[in-house]
Amino acid sequence: MNELFDQSIDYPESVLLSIYKAYPRPTGRPMALKRICEALDRICQGEIDGQPRTQAEAIEFLRVKVEEGRRQMGAREKKFIPRKATWLHQRRYLRPEVAVAVERPTRLMDCIEILCEYPMVPKRNQVEDNLDAFLPALMAIDKALDAKIRAQPAMDDYYIARRLKSRTELYAMAVKQWPVEDLKFVPNPKRWFEESRYDQPSESWQRQPANDYVQGRQQLGRVFDELAKTGDGSQRPN
Repeated sequence: MNELFDQSIDYPESVLLSIYKAYPRPTGRPMALKRICEALDRICQGEIDGQPRTQAEAIEFLRVKVEEGRRQMGAREKKFIPRKATWLHQRRYLRPEVAVAVERPTRLMDCIEILCEYPMVPKRNQVEDNLDAFLPALMAIDKALDAKIRAQPAMDDYYIARRLKSRTELYAMAVKQWPVEDLKFVPNPKRWFEESRYDQPSESWQRQPANDYVQGRQQLGRVFDELAKTGDGSQRPN
């Protein structure tokens, strides 16, 4: 790493990569790694308070600051997160941590339950363990519920949530019948809920492939793929 970035201290590549990957927007890897080395050099030379730090102390300090940055910015849309190289070059890690109130869905459990019915969304425990990653979609669901409740004040909130879940399930069932090549057209769940696509006629979610036999083979292949993941020893047909 020393020759590559022309630095006076040789930092282990594994250390640089761990800091790089901890930042919530891991883009521009070559420049980001260079900026990490530069930041560590400055910290070692006394950038924090005029007192020099050891290499280990500098690494620990920057790791802590990157984790703080993750907590502050992890739930933002990508375009609102500064690039890692910019964040490091502007020495934002020296700024004091500011407590940021992250908006959460008012009906979080209902929103998670609804989201987990959406096509290709992981299981509930995975969503709960990575809540920040799914927060944009969860907020979109929460706003959709709010809109429904305001539009139907006489209706029970529980029924409205069940209704939205049912529509999401219906969409997922339709998607399971799609040809494999059409799955790329399944929108991000945030967009689907923001655009109120759950109110579309369910007939519009159906896709009719030109070759029903091909569709059947594709669907059967998906079944065998799922069985293979569970390790039951089934083989996919040729």
